[in-house]
This record gives sequence, structure tokens and C-alpha cells, in this order.
Amino acid sequence: MRDTLSGDRTFHELTFTQLLVVTSGRARLRGPFGEESLVGAGSVLLLHPGETLTLRSPEELKLTRLDFDAERLLPSRSAFEPLGSVDNALRGQAARGPALLGLSPRHAGRVSDALGRIEAELCEPRLGHELLLRAQLLELIVVLARAEHAPEGDPLRHRPRLELTLKLIHERYSEQLSLAALARHAGMSISRFSCVFREALGTSPLEYVAATRMREARQRLRAPGLSIAEVAYAVGFQDSNYFSRSFKQHHGMSPREFRDMARIAG
Repeated sequence: MRDTLSGDRTFHELTFTQLLVVTSGRARLRGPFGEESLVGAGSVLLLHPGETLTLRSPEELKLTRLDFDAERLLPSRSAFEPLGSVDNALRGQAARGPALLGLSPRHAGRVSDALGRIEAELCEPRLGHELLLRAQLLELIVVLARAEHAPEGDPLRHRPRLELTLKLIHERYSEQLSLAALARHAGMSISRFSCVFREALGTSPLEYVAATRMREARQRLRAPGLSIAEVAYAVGFQDSNYFSRSFKQHHGMSPREFRDMARIAG
């Protein structure tokens, strides 16, 4: 479930574990003892059953919220390699109060993609959806655990060199952005640019462009007024049929099915 906070909000979950992923904006998190910390894009909060957290003074804060039964989701610890403090937090074995994790940009992108797949499956439950959702949630938890254990100062050293190119992609994703053009904009050879980009963001440049287009397409499909063809053209596809095939390959459903389910979900 997506939320936009315009005022102070208190979250209190009695039964399930609640995962909150901040996608944009910022706010102040008030802990159980009145202490406060700043949260923003890339912040991940885990709230255990019976716990409460308050987000204060939000500034254009948007987040995605998932509720699930951690005890049923996680297998026995003897069945897999320990996942560190993320595992402890999910099992309620960490310090009292909500667990807070900050994501690097490349891990934030992976979490966003994982959340998009979960959202698409929730919009249209089909045969085996419970098994698939469990697998997708476990994938999300592994991504979070890997983010926590990523080497410090390693992939992010290239991030400043890519900032202008990422800005170009975010502003001009609807244009035909070739790998050669992106590498030229970054001032690197194609091979060097591809290596640096993947190391910094965990994906290839063109995969990143495609994921950006799909995220924008989801946003437009939720809003009324645009036809499927208009959405396709708005995000850079010249052929609406090709857009529909690409969208279904990425999300497991057609754009029309996604729009219909998004309307039902409200």
C-alpha cells in the first residue's frame, strides 16, 4: 500500500510485522523513548506486532507499506544461513522499537523493483499467488540483508560520476537513449561506462532506463485520463503493442489488467 503523508502519522500494528519503505521526501521518526532521527528516501522501517512509531513533520513524504506474518514467512534458522540484524529484527530479537535501515541508491533501486513485483501480484491474485508472494517477500528480505552487509565506500565511489547521467535518464526517459549516448554523456567508453554503472547501481544502463520507464508507466496507469497508447508514448514506446508486451514481461500482467486492478484496489 502506498501512502503520502501530509501531517504527523502514527503507525501501530497489533497482529503483523509492518515494513515501511520511504521512497521520497523526509520526516522525523520518534522512537519509543521520545528520541528522534531523520528518515528520508531509502529509509526502511520494521515495526513489530504491538509496537508503535510516529513520523513527524513530513515533507513530501511518500512510502510503501507491507504487512506480513514474519513467523510464518521465515523458515527455521537451521534451514538457512543467518541474515544478520535484518533477520533478528524480523524475529523480534533486536532492541525494542522499530528497526531502521538506510539503503544505498543501488539497493534502493532493487528494493523498489521488488516492491513493484509484489504490488503487481497483489493487484491480480492468480494461481499460486500465495507461493509467489512468499517468494517475493523472501527475495525482498534478502535484498535488505545484502544492503546491510554491502562493503562500505565500495560501489558508491563511482556515484558522483554518474549523477548527471542519472539526471538525464530521469528527465528524458521518454526519448531514445542509446548505450553509446549515455556513455558519451558520462565521458566514458561504452565498456567502462557499463562496468561503472553496474558496480554503482547493480544493473545495466539500459535495464535502468527500462525500469525507470516501467515505474513511470505504473504511475500513469493509476491516474485516469490517459489511454494505454498515450501512456506508452509518454514513457518512450513508439508501439503500444510492444509496450504492452514489455509491461507484461516486467510485471506479469498487461497494462489494462494493472489499471483495472489498481482501480479496484482504490
